[in-house]
Parts: sequence; structure tokens; C-alpha cells
Amino acid sequence: RQLLSLREVDVGRVSLQRRTASVAAGNKTALSSLAPQLNVAAPKVESGVRGVAPHEARHYAPGKTFKCLHGAGVIGYEQVNDDYCDCDDGSDEPGTNACPNGRFYCGQHNKHSPETVLSMRVNDGICDCCDGSDEWQGARVPPELQVSEELQARTGVFQAPCKLRC
Repeated sequence: RQLLSLREVDVGRVSLQRRTASVAAGNKTALSSLAPQLNVAAPKVESGVRGVAPHEARHYAPGKTFKCLHGAGVIGYEQVNDDYCDCDDGSDEPGTNACPNGRFYCGQHNKHSPETVLSMRVNDGICDCCDGSDEWQGARVPPELQVSEELQARTGVFQAPCKLRC
């Protein structure tokens, strides 16, 4: 019998992303109003583009095109966060897990939580950001791999749905 880490488990995020992306994008207000009642973190988007650090927000101003941050590539602005890695540096996908070398900026952080996480950890069912902003599409760990809140607190690995821990 082989044990897998939670990160090695495919939680079906690709199909979930495609089915729920438009719903999640259109319901930010509804999700924000429900979050306090459910004791989960609401998605937080500082620059209008999910996963972007405030000091880089100026590079993501809406327009006709987007210039890759570290390289010569230029793509259509509609290709930013479309779940397909167009820029070699991964800068066009700050809010998805499409680029293996990308970074996701957490909406909130503190001295015990990271400011950024690897893009491959976005929407994987594990709450890496203390505000849960990396789990904005609602991916969950399969029921057979879910563990108690007590064990999550003891190990420091928290499963979605994410609670605010900042």
C-alpha cells in the first residue's frame, strides 16, 4: 500500500476550473457576503487580476495587450489568467496553476504565513495562504483523504474550504 501526499492527489481541478471559472468570476459579491457566515475566507482581488502583488499591479492594467514581465512576449489582455501559460516567465497566469514557474500573491499574510505560493499550489484543495485566497475556485480534497480539523491544526496543513487564519 502506497501513501500519497495530499499534493500528489489529483482533485480534478482542471475540469472544476473550466466548469466554475465563469460562475466564480460573476459571483464575487455573493461569495464575499456569504464568507463571514460560512467562516471561510472570501476571495480578495487587489489589482483586478487575481494573484498579483500590489507592487506589480500596474503591469496588469486592463488594455488590449499584456507584455510578459520577464521576456519579450506580448499577448492579448484576455489571455491573462485564462488557465493557459502563454508567457515563458508565467506572468500571464498569476491566479491559476497553468504555469509551473509562476507565483501567486496571497491576498493577506502574516509572519506565520507566506506572502506568495508556487502557482502549482493554486486550487489544489490545500489552503497555503492564511486567507485562503489560493483556493478561490473551491477545489476540495477527495472525501477519503480528508482529515480532522485537529490533525490539520497539528500538522499545519489545512484543507479547503479554507478558514481565515491570518
